[in-house]
Amino acid sequence: MRSSAGTITVALVLCIFLPIGISRNLLIIWSILAQTHQRSITTLLILNLAFADGFLMFLLPFFIVYLVKHTWIFTLPLCKILLYLCSTNMYSSVFLITLMSLHRMVAIFVVVNIYNHKILNRIWTSFHGFASMVTFISSSVNPVLYTFARKSFIKRDGLAFMARLF
Repeated sequence: MRSSAGTITVALVLCIFLPIGISRNLLIIWSILAQTHQRSITTLLILNLAFADGFLMFLLPFFIVYLVKHTWIFTLPLCKILLYLCSTNMYSSVFLITLMSLHRMVAIFVVVNIYNHKILNRIWTSFHGFASMVTFISSSVNPVLYTFARKSFIKRDGLAFMARLF
């Protein structure tokens, strides 16, 4: 089956964004790990977001091949794994951005003197552990539920759902 001009254009745009995205995320990761001596919660969340985004960039070649070939030439388990990884990345990115927003909200509304109090620091540290645990569990469980819920769609439309991820 021949590729349409729109499909080729999308594949070329993705090919252009692939090295840009990888290099941008590697630069963010390097600048936080090597150059930042005092790591705040926000920088750690940005670091995790850069890891998640960079990981998605490494999955992009599979989708480019799918767009050009109009068929999934890889194995079915790899298809399901990629769907799971893309969904996990989406959920983890949303949760990381939500945690950044919550952190900014708390930093704005809490007075600096109370923020430095030892009891509040203990509560804040406990909140981070709890939030990290909820983020990890939610970002791992939601794609599995999504995959099982979409099973009938996969059987009906074949592997065309991969293109709908973008």
